Amino acid sequence: MAAATRDRVVLHIDLDSFYAQVEQRRLGLPPSVPLGVVQLGMLIAVNYAARPFGVKRGMQGAEAVKLCPEFQCVEVEKISVDTFDPSYATEGEPEAIGKSDTESFPDIGARAPPPGEDATEEKVSLRRYRKASIEVMTVLRRFIAEDKLERGGIDEVFGDVTDDAASLLEKKSLEEIVAELAQVPGHNMEGDVDEIESPALLAGAVICGRIRAAVLAETGFTMSGGVSNNKTVCKIASALNKPNQQTVLQPSEGAALVRSQPVHKVPLLRGKLGRTVRDFVLGQLQQSADDASITMAVVADHLDGPAASAALGADTVGWLRRLCRGEDHSAIVPRMRPKSLLACKSFRQPGVSSISELRRWLLLLGVEVADRIAEDTASFNRRPKNLVLYHSGVKTRGASGKRPSAPSCTRTTRIPPNKKPTGEFLAETGLTTLLKLENALPCTRVALAASDFTEVVSTRASITQFMTQRTHAPESHTVCQPSSPPDLKTARPTKPSKRPLEAMFAKMERKRSAVEGESGVPIMDHNAAGASWPCPFCTFLNDATALSCPMCNNLKGAAPQPPE
Repeated sequence: MAAATRDRVVLHIDLDSFYAQVEQRRLGLPPSVPLGVVQLGMLIAVNYAARPFGVKRGMQGAEAVKLCPEFQCVEVEKISVDTFDPSYATEGEPEAIGKSDTESFPDIGARAPPPGEDATEEKVSLRRYRKASIEVMTVLRRFIAEDKLERGGIDEVFGDVTDDAASLLEKKSLEEIVAELAQVPGHNMEGDVDEIESPALLAGAVICGRIRAAVLAETGFTMSGGVSNNKTVCKIASALNKPNQQTVLQPSEGAALVRSQPVHKVPLLRGKLGRTVRDFVLGQLQQSADDASITMAVVADHLDGPAASAALGADTVGWLRRLCRGEDHSAIVPRMRPKSLLACKSFRQPGVSSISELRRWLLLLGVEVADRIAEDTASFNRRPKNLVLYHSGVKTRGASGKRPSAPSCTRTTRIPPNKKPTGEFLAETGLTTLLKLENALPCTRVALAASDFTEVVSTRASITQFMTQRTHAPESHTVCQPSSPPDLKTARPTKPSKRPLEAMFAKMERKRSAVEGESGVPIMDHNAAGASWPCPFCTFLNDATALSCPMCNNLKGAAPQPPE
């Protein structure tokens, strides 16, 4: 194993049964109360108090209640076009949206909704969990630089604390670090402290303990952590001792841990690649076996020979060999900032056939996206430049043997930099874009997403900086009197300077006047009765009855004005 890899310190921190913890905090229930979260009649999260009774994810709510009579089911929040407060589209708290769910319902997950009882009137919202996750990630970013954090999901994150651990070792002796670790709740370490291979990992464990303590104090949520020298081993280690514990694994212990894991429990082997590897091993064994019996040790025994390379590829075989030795050279990929902020709604066949109904849903989606934009701006000081509309039509029967497919399309619209992205604005922009599609109706799926972000620059700061630069010019740019008078024949009068925005609008007005002068008629008769009119500044196509453009506030028929 390369020395550089052995010297790394990587953390994996995972919130314990996160959705259940969020609901417990919201409802004021202690962790000792058995509780689960239900979506579409199925348990998607179960707290640790319910697990000794045999309650598991994927069960129906009624089945869980039979196993544990005290079990509490809480349904994932649902919002609808009839129950949310439209005023939130412009201002207000997010909690103004949606149905209140302040009590638990023991039989809420007893059945899935029958056909016809569709969520055409409401949709699932995960904002409770998303907002709670933002609380946790805000704490994490105080301990670890953002470019050293890789978000693995709403409830887990990897962190490279190599430099932080080295800095801690410079400030504290190994004895002091071991003494602090003794006070960390739930700290576990394989092997004897006297036989430590990497003191840096112990320093990393101290950092992990401090993060867990801060998150618990500020949010009330418990976390479990893994500390090792690579991502694969520390992720497996974080699941060894749960809940509210952490585990440190020295470099020499990684191989034994990885080889003991079933293939489907190893990160990066939980999907298609993992199934391919299991199928290959089963073919080599020529006998049936359950997934738990196909461990990485079994895989390692079948990687030699041409059969493995032929079935999996030489590169994959080499990667699997290194993995079985506990080696993982993959770097932390900074991924704390989402690439897009999306809200979507799917409808059962035959879909939505009314523009008015679709507009109501777009308003709800617009409010969700606006809420997420506000969260994102507060966290990362940025705003989106584009609004993306996703649309799917009615599924049609495919060719023989193929699944039915629905025609879909994507359209991107620019968000004016001077426009606040409220829910109403996003909805109307999405609707305007949708109405330009040839087959807008019927619709089986619609989504809005904000994307392509840019940093938010304070207008006041920009103006101050601009004026400061003009007032306090460097001495090297000071204009000196010429030693001799200028040649009056060649001297040209200096045009008065204009600010950038003033110059831009003056140029647009000159061009407009020139075109009108050549043709003898205006470019567009904005006052013509019954005709829609495009805004001369932002080109938005306005209704004939509109007196001003909702995008940039220009009056109908007026010359373009600078953004507010």
